[in-house]
Amino acid sequence: MHVVPVLHAGNAGQNFATAQLRRWARDADVTCLVIPGRSLTSELGKAIIPSVALNRVPRRAPRLASRVWWRLRAWFPTLRDLEVSDSLRADGRARALIESANVIVLQWQHTADQVGLLKRLNGHAARVIVLHDVMSQSHRRYARHATSRKQRVRHHVAVWVSRIVERRICRIADVVVVLSEKDARLLSLEGRLKAMVVPAPVRAPSNPSRRPARSRLLLVSSWRYENVHGLEWFDEHVRPLLVDVPDLEIRLVGSMADGLAQQLSAKGYDVRGFVEDLSAEYEQASLAVVPLWIGAGVKFKTIEAALHRVPVVSTTVGAEGIPALESNSWVTDDAEVFAKAIRENLSDPSVSQRRADTLREAILREHSSDAAGLALDAVLTRATGIVHDSRSRRRSGGPH
Repeated sequence: MHVVPVLHAGNAGQNFATAQLRRWARDADVTCLVIPGRSLTSELGKAIIPSVALNRVPRRAPRLASRVWWRLRAWFPTLRDLEVSDSLRADGRARALIESANVIVLQWQHTADQVGLLKRLNGHAARVIVLHDVMSQSHRRYARHATSRKQRVRHHVAVWVSRIVERRICRIADVVVVLSEKDARLLSLEGRLKAMVVPAPVRAPSNPSRRPARSRLLLVSSWRYENVHGLEWFDEHVRPLLVDVPDLEIRLVGSMADGLAQQLSAKGYDVRGFVEDLSAEYEQASLAVVPLWIGAGVKFKTIEAALHRVPVVSTTVGAEGIPALESNSWVTDDAEVFAKAIRENLSDPSVSQRRADTLREAILREHSSDAAGLALDAVLTRATGIVHDSRSRRRSGGPH
């Protein structure tokens, strides 16, 4: 994968990948092969699972061909990184790990596009692909919210390219792990045996306390483009409808560029930056707000807020893949209804808390650490079973 397995990373996807490796390391010998460049190589020394950095080698292709391919990948990042492919072939240590493995797990679509090469390097290992989101859906939403014709065309083409890549990697994989039934449907994997749903595991206290401030809205994100885009929508369309709410406080938590933090602070937002333990923030929040319009996959921050007993008001994108929340009346894409839901929660906190507690119990059944752990155990069992069956067929001379 392209991140290092460390404790308490700054983004949910990295933490989810680490949780998988920790669970599987209880019953298997696990080594992480980290693709440098996309990961923070400074974290390699903090890895909690034995980790090896891939030794990247420059491509030997003609300069013009390399330029064209890198240009294409800049537009369509789901295309295979040919430099990584060359490095996987050339790095002896990486080759030895790949060739000796019984199960090969590829995290995210950006790594899963190497599955064909890995099949050639080790045709006997079970190939497990973990798709944290569905890139074709993400590009479809980027196209819908594009601000120029050029961007719109680019993302429409990217949808087509992503679908081709998704079909290919799902065809070659032995097991495809997704985070929701929604993602299985998007990938046309619904009902197919190779698809396995692993609910996003979110750590939450067994009995989270609540001491909410009077009118504090909490937005938790790693402030990448899709999150900033959602905040801009909230700022332009929802916040003006809340100007008469007494003592309204809007707190932003998560890593953010200094320039953006200064701009938002000047507009009256309470910018807190990265917080390692969010328990106190959730305890004191009146309401968690998830104003997302683009992106894909299950939003960990939505689940995390609900499991901390915090009432949640979200757009449909922020709530997707969470059945207990998708049909909730606090989920809406209409700015006026969104503002109304915030007002209702702030004006009657006792009713709001009772609904939040009911929601927590429903989500807890699907997204507890135990539920996710059992699902991950099932993935490993199926993968090792595939390896065992393959060996049995080879010994008996049957087809494989």
